[in-house]
Amino acid sequence: MIQKGVHPRRRPNDRPPSPCTRQYALPVRRAICLISLGLLAIGCSHSSSSTERPLPDSVQPPNPCTLLSTAEVASVFDRVHDATGGDLATVKVDQRDCFWFAVDQNGVGLTIRIQTDAALTATHNGLTAAQYADECSEGIAVNGLGDLARYCPRTQTLAVLVGHTAMFLGALGGGQPATLGSANLPDVQAQEVTLARLAIARLPVDTSSLSS
Repeated sequence: MIQKGVHPRRRPNDRPPSPCTRQYALPVRRAICLISLGLLAIGCSHSSSSTERPLPDSVQPPNPCTLLSTAEVASVFDRVHDATGGDLATVKVDQRDCFWFAVDQNGVGLTIRIQTDAALTATHNGLTAAQYADECSEGIAVNGLGDLARYCPRTQTLAVLVGHTAMFLGALGGGQPATLGSANLPDVQAQEVTLARLAIARLPVDTSSLSS
């Protein structure tokens, strides 16, 4: 059972992927390390070991960096750097992340995370993509988007379930709540929904069964 208000990924043995160890410019890296997006739970404690095996291709979540173009993200942020991320899921890390950052605005931008039942099962996570997509207790239902969609105002995160795949879009604010065009939360929600519709159209849906 998922306790409301407690992120199920925050267990002692969890090792989420960290953008802190990648070769970003230092101000951007610091900004990412300050971000706590709740549903996305981007942590700064994990550094993938060179001996950590990637999951087989058959259970890899799709690369989120392929779901939106830089131009599409730039339609929200005006000018953005090319996408960074898409690292393979491994035997200890069950998701893939991608980041776009606004030019000249350290840490401001957009992130997408992809989780699939296949990858969650392969890493013995114990939870499903549907559980992750539905975990924001105060989430606002978004109709007509995937099989289930919730926007979480507290974290400015949009969670969408499509088949056995969960996709999360989060506004990055350089350590503060982000503003994608204005400080009005419904604007952030609307812009994330717009980008989510584009991403869903390119999402290879994981239809694999949870049974072994």
